[in-house]
Amino acid sequence: MQKLTLIGFLADKEALLKDLMRKKCVQIEGPENIQDYESISAITVPGVAQTYELEQEQTKFTSAIRALSPYEEKGGLFAKKERADFSAMFDKSLYQEACQLRDGVNEIVKQIADHKNAVSRMQLQITALEPWTGLDLDLSLGRTQSCELLYLTASADVDLEQLQSQLEAATPLCYLHKEPRLVKAAFQFRLMALSGFEPLAEECAVCGTAQPEGPVLDISGGFVACGTCRGPERSFRLPLTEAGLAALRHVLYADPRRLYSFTLEPNALRALDQAGEAFIAAQLERGFRTLDYYKALLG
Repeated sequence: MQKLTLIGFLADKEALLKDLMRKKCVQIEGPENIQDYESISAITVPGVAQTYELEQEQTKFTSAIRALSPYEEKGGLFAKKERADFSAMFDKSLYQEACQLRDGVNEIVKQIADHKNAVSRMQLQITALEPWTGLDLDLSLGRTQSCELLYLTASADVDLEQLQSQLEAATPLCYLHKEPRLVKAAFQFRLMALSGFEPLAEECAVCGTAQPEGPVLDISGGFVACGTCRGPERSFRLPLTEAGLAALRHVLYADPRRLYSFTLEPNALRALDQAGEAFIAAQLERGFRTLDYYKALLG
């Protein structure tokens, strides 16, 4: 006679007995008559709640093992396999150590997942902001510590290209680390150009030479000429140096983001600034009291 030992849940007892009867088992004994019943009952789960908890623990171990499997040391076909003793499962200290390792691995896996999600979100933001990269501050600006973002609306009849140029040229002075006189000279000429009062600086307006000798700015006519070329009778001219003329051309024609990317000697810079002030006053036919008051404070 063959003997068969079944271990199952008490709730399935009736179903198991019916299946055994269908299989024509001759004798069926209860669990209390089974040899080593005490050792078997010691590892059975007393309730559904504890079963669920153990299943969750098993899931955590499975997740940790799956995360570490790609880094497992690969052995050959006949490499010695690690063996686990069944009795080690009941070693509480070993189990606690395994739980700590498992939780550590799962925490690292969670951190990696969080970092991946953060990178994905940043990539989406970069993609969304890509059309606006042209409005960023020039990366050549040093020691930039902060940046403020301003949202504003513009009416439908605004020239967006001109608005963009004005915004790009309005880089805060605290980020430029340029001499104020240089910023003022560049800003005033660029502002006049955007307002429709751009001086003609590509060549001498009288003789047409591309490099005027002893260049001067005719503040009434709004053009650059050689110092020796005769102009209109009622014209007022202020001298520019060759370096000052090159700086003026840079201010008028360069990319707005590179507006202040030039240097001048003090004398050339002073001449360019004075010519700019006189040019504005002549073209607008007015002075500026605030500017006069500021100069009075400077002495």
